[in-house]
Parts: sequence; structure tokens; C-alpha cells
Amino acid sequence: MNLKKFIHNSLLLCIAPLVIICIYSACPQYAGLGAGIDIVPPKGKIIYPDAGETPIRGSFVIKGEAEDDGSIKSVSVQLENIDTKVKTAGFNAEVVKISTNTAAWKVFIPNERKPKPADDPHPLTAEYPISDGEYTAIVTVTDNTGKETRLTKNFKIDNTPPVFIVSRPSTVTKPEDGSDPAIIDTYGAVFSVAAQAGEKNIVEELRIKRTDNQDTVIARFIGKNINATFSSTTADYEKLRNTDGSPVRTQLFLADNARIYNDTSDTGSGNESEWYYLRNDIYFDVLSKGYTPEIISDYFAGKRGSGTDTHSIKLNELWSDSPEAVTARGILKSKRIMTPSIPPPPPLI
Repeated sequence: MNLKKFIHNSLLLCIAPLVIICIYSACPQYAGLGAGIDIVPPKGKIIYPDAGETPIRGSFVIKGEAEDDGSIKSVSVQLENIDTKVKTAGFNAEVVKISTNTAAWKVFIPNERKPKPADDPHPLTAEYPISDGEYTAIVTVTDNTGKETRLTKNFKIDNTPPVFIVSRPSTVTKPEDGSDPAIIDTYGAVFSVAAQAGEKNIVEELRIKRTDNQDTVIARFIGKNINATFSSTTADYEKLRNTDGSPVRTQLFLADNARIYNDTSDTGSGNESEWYYLRNDIYFDVLSKGYTPEIISDYFAGKRGSGTDTHSIKLNELWSDSPEAVTARGILKSKRIMTPSIPPPPPLI
């Protein structure tokens, strides 16, 4: 090998490493992941609430975790009604860094009942920022380079107590002239509550509480066509019975299975009825006109009909100014039996 060729090859061997170093310095995306450009979108998950089929009531919290090669810039949450496709405004989450690449996020969703003016023509209806229904929570996680990832999870929201329509006991009634003694249903070896419930979700609990000594009996998961029975051989029957056969004064409560999910308390009772109706009191002007317990429940929840089905048509009619609807609404208001002062059920004999 001549001297000139040797020098040429030696220069190539010396220059090649320098060229490689320059290329890697100018193009960091080809370097290791720790020092490269973030080209992967962030990851994440929703970890709370883990409600399953249990509805959420009141204001609530949604929280989760996120990770990225770089860092998490923001997390926002939007709720979309599954039936109507209407979306809420976005809620910005609080993001707390856990480690170099991971963060925890949490967002508070306010959902308290809005006050109504005194002259509201529909005083029994409720209005919430997020109405009852099924929703998809859409969580958008954004990293510091602007790349986004969307996470979704479905929830139920329910802030409306069950509509409670009692057939028996019929409480205290009098003939129209008001001169006869009060008539009270009587029972023998079995005491029962027969009723209907207007409720989208699960009717979880019927409570019967004595007003004199606060003794309470409970029937659970009783369905929407209620026939709760208490036999004379049970302790619950004895709690309700006066040994001298005199009337027992009680309060009746019906609750669904909704729960509060505020990141501190996931227990407690569901939405509990504030009043009930005697079926005979509302049958002619309400039930017989096609306003079913389910329609009344949706009306109380502030919902409107969104289709051409019978339920939607009758629901929208109940909101209208038609004479039939006005009469029905008046009956629903005037015939309420408020739970704090329910007349006595029949004596147990």
C-alpha cells in the first residue's frame, strides 16, 4: 500500500466517527427514548367513581391517572347524554404530578338543584345543571407537546325520588258528609303495603317508621309493583303492632339505589320520597288520563319527551297548558301526603 493511499484511508477512519456524532447531535429523535422527542400520545385511566350500575346523585367527583414520555399539561372532562347527545361544558381537572412521567387528576362536577321562583307554574319539577339520565364522561388528557388522548366511561345520574302511589293501607278516609267515624283498614296475621313506584332505576328500600318510639321496619329490593308483607310470626310485625289493637302512627319512605360519590362518602341512602299519593286520590284525574307513574317521575325530574312514542307524547302533554294537564298537575300538587306527617296506617289485630 503506497503512502498516499494509506493517508487517505486513515483520514476516512478518523472522520467517520465525527460525522456520526454530528448526525446524532443534530437529530435527537434518533437517540434513546429518554432524550428524544415525545412522539407518543399520553395514556390514562378513569379510576373513580367505580359506580357500575349504581346511579350518582348530587355533585360528584371524577378522578384518574395519566402518564406520558414528557409531562401532562392538562385534563378536561365533558359529559354527553347518551340519549339526547347533548354535551355539558368542559370541566378542568386539578392535575398533581406523581413522578417524572405520571400524574393524578381530579375534577369536581357541581350538580345541585336549582332554586325555583315562587310563581313557577311547575313547582313540583326539579332542575339540575345535569339532568337525570345516562351519560358518557369524555376525558381529554393533553401532554406538554399538545398531543391528546380521550378516555370514556359511562355513568347514570339520578336525583329524583321514586313516585310513590299507595293502594293499601288507605290511611284515614271519611264519607263525603264528614259525619261518620274515620274508617281505617284493618289487618289480621299479615300486614302489607301495596303500592306502585315510578322509578327508572332500582327501588331499593321501603321504610315504615313509628312516630311514637321510632321503631322501623325495612323491606329491601321490593320492585316497582310493591307488595311488602310482614307476618305475625316475625319481629317486624311485632314492632308495628300495638298489643291493645289501637292504631299505629307511622311514616312511610321509599328510596332508590342512587348514591353520592364525592370522593369521601360513597354510601348512605338513595333519593328518598318526600311524599306519597293514595291511588284513589289521583286515579280519575291523573292515572286514568294516561299519566303513568313513569311519566310522572320524568315530569318531576324536569325531563321533556324527545320522540313520537306514547311516553314522550304524554310527558310533553303534562307540561302543556291543556285543561287535562292543568287539572292533573293541580291534583299532583294538592293530593300529596307529606312523609313527615303521614296519617296512621290501620291497626294490626
